[in-house]
Amino acid sequence: GGFVSPSAETPSPRPSTKAPLVPPAEVLEATAACITCEVGDEHLSEEAKWDKTLALAKVKAKIEKKHPGGFDVDLCYLDKVRVDAVYMLIVPHLSAYRTGAGKPNVMGEGKGAQDYNKLIGEKDHVIADVVRKPGAHSVTTAFLRAGPRATLHFDPKKVRAAIVTCGGLCPGLNNIIQGVTRTLIELYGVDKVYGVRGGYEGFTDPNKPLTELTLELVDGIQFKGGTVLGSGRGGFDADRILEFLEHHGINQLYVCGGDGTHRAANKLAETAKERKVDIAVCGVPKTIDNDIDLIDRSFGFQTAVEEAQKAIRSAQVEAKCNLPNGIGIVKLMGRHAGFIAVHSTLCSGEVDLCLVPEVPVVTEGHKGCLPHLERVIEKKGHAVIVVAEGAGEEILGQSATFDAGGNRKLPELGLWLKDEIGKHFKRQGKPATVKYIDPSYMIRSVAANANDAIYCELLAQNAVHGAMVRKR
Repeated sequence: GGFVSPSAETPSPRPSTKAPLVPPAEVLEATAACITCEVGDEHLSEEAKWDKTLALAKVKAKIEKKHPGGFDVDLCYLDKVRVDAVYMLIVPHLSAYRTGAGKPNVMGEGKGAQDYNKLIGEKDHVIADVVRKPGAHSVTTAFLRAGPRATLHFDPKKVRAAIVTCGGLCPGLNNIIQGVTRTLIELYGVDKVYGVRGGYEGFTDPNKPLTELTLELVDGIQFKGGTVLGSGRGGFDADRILEFLEHHGINQLYVCGGDGTHRAANKLAETAKERKVDIAVCGVPKTIDNDIDLIDRSFGFQTAVEEAQKAIRSAQVEAKCNLPNGIGIVKLMGRHAGFIAVHSTLCSGEVDLCLVPEVPVVTEGHKGCLPHLERVIEKKGHAVIVVAEGAGEEILGQSATFDAGGNRKLPELGLWLKDEIGKHFKRQGKPATVKYIDPSYMIRSVAANANDAIYCELLAQNAVHGAMVRKR
């Protein structure tokens, strides 16, 4: 049952269909000992059997290269798991309407310049549906892989870049600013890097002049919360922003913000395309709520979960010490998704009830929140509740007002629940002390933790790599 090393030689090419479809003896010998699942082979054609044997030889050659000492595990052929077609989502290219510089890409400049250890190909991709199961659809989608390419659209010496941060604060914003600035200057040697102050309004407000970002200026900002450029909501005007960029000779714009910010950035890119302006608009997605479908996680999320533990521990202390029947409620961020609330709950291990926007809130009945709290307090004497800010719209209704960024204002379920719990226990003839904690601004204004800091660096570097080779 142990690993048998395949032949070091590449199996000979598949014979023509006119010749007998029998694999060479050395291929059969190298692979036969490791085939542990031959069920269903009888229905395969001779050519299909050849393909299977050749594929197995390639797999084992790859394992042998990585584990020369052997790999004491058998391989099982999954005959009902297939990927027959892959469709990659297209990223728009500036080269569709503007000729690029066509310069070779090297890391750094001058005497310190060197080749990248690896350059990413134009069709290198990442499969979207990495989890497969027997009988699943054999057609899937893929995303273009990020990283440095061989040829640049922009001449780095002629690049003037600008960075703007929009929307609410989030741990890691300064890491993004620093990462983009350092990559542009240290890896590409661009002409200038500017910071736009106060979100989109910074493009049109004369009281918010451009700030030139240097290596000295961004040194150490990763240890600070917030954004050194300031942030803001609203103020978007595609025509005026494009005029501003052209006036200052800026040909790369890095936008860090949420869904509203990126809708605006896409509109700006489309306007530039219509006018055939050679400007790359590159977005770095920011949402502390971790609610973007196309990425595994958003920066700042893990830091938020870590910081939320302090509030949950405070709520637990209040609940335990305020006798009898102490209850602590913690409100956490999560407009449309309860990832912060759920992950903070799981991380804590001390939360008795977690309410999120994805699950309707039920107050009464066997599955109701209030009877559940009664049972918890009867058992342990206190309770801790975590509430995502977007939970409970089915009870309190949707607000008709919006903020400057176009986000609907949310009902205050936590405060409403605090009052309802008090009323419920009073009706039961039981005293209860309910404490409400809202740490939202404390959580979002801290510096990124180690995991988020590394992730921000990767996002920033790959944003620059993409912009330099004509992606927008």
